[in-house]
Amino acid sequence: MISVPGRWLFCFLALMTMKSVATADVDLLEQYRIAYEYKDAIFVISGTGKTIFKLPFENLYLPDTHPNGDRIVCVRKNKSNSSELIELTLDKEANFPTNVLYTATVGQFIGSPIWSQDGSQVGFLVSRKVLVLNMKARNIALQIEINELPPVPDPTLTTLHDNHYMRWSKDGLRLYLRVRKTNVERNPTNPGLMELWRLGEIEISSGRFFWHQNASFNFIYNRIFPKTTKVHESPAIVTLFGSVENPVLRPIWSPDRRYYFYETLREGFMAKGWIERYDTVTKESKPIKTLWWAPYRE
Repeated sequence: MISVPGRWLFCFLALMTMKSVATADVDLLEQYRIAYEYKDAIFVISGTGKTIFKLPFENLYLPDTHPNGDRIVCVRKNKSNSSELIELTLDKEANFPTNVLYTATVGQFIGSPIWSQDGSQVGFLVSRKVLVLNMKARNIALQIEINELPPVPDPTLTTLHDNHYMRWSKDGLRLYLRVRKTNVERNPTNPGLMELWRLGEIEISSGRFFWHQNASFNFIYNRIFPKTTKVHESPAIVTLFGSVENPVLRPIWSPDRRYYFYETLREGFMAKGWIERYDTVTKESKPIKTLWWAPYRE
């Protein structure tokens, strides 16, 4: 039996342990770098929501941060109605040096540039093609044309929710795609369910592409997924939407894949838009950055 002083000591040590763990988590979150696009500008924040940079450039879209947090890739739209894939170093003193990695043909647009988990490759979309760029050799390591893929839209004319996007698997062996359908269809087994999206998968080593079956859903504001075990167990769902219990569009994964970050909003009275962080271990979400607010919006 523990004496009263012993109990106090036990409680004190437990509290100190919890505090040290919480401090370690905060320190780790402070090291993360998340890039997001807002009001025609790109911001870089920490995992706790602290603003690190507002990039002093125009016409940049769809940023993604290197796992080391020292650079981003993004899309730059040109006056010639084409786009470039840009690597931008997050060095303010050097005025954020940029390097053109790929230039699309006039009239075609680049979409969803995304770093692999180890930072060695960048996947991106161009029109109806998926490309993988080897960052060490600086050459195209994989190029796949998907005839059923609607062309990548002009990033200035669409919202992020309307765009296709990709995410790498944690092991870097696959790319998963979320593709918006050009024609809305009724689910044949559930007429009340509108099929707006398709999920695709690419095996990097073989270049094999295939569509996921029975993985259509109306998404996401009412957070409905098909109630089929096959879909719920699919790594594509977790990779593209964060988790089954808290699905979101365009999750930004932390390097260790414990957290994902996403933009969300509340409409009506005291409307608000913000960036939220979700912890896949504790299953808890937390707002970290307010983007805007309004007395009323619908």
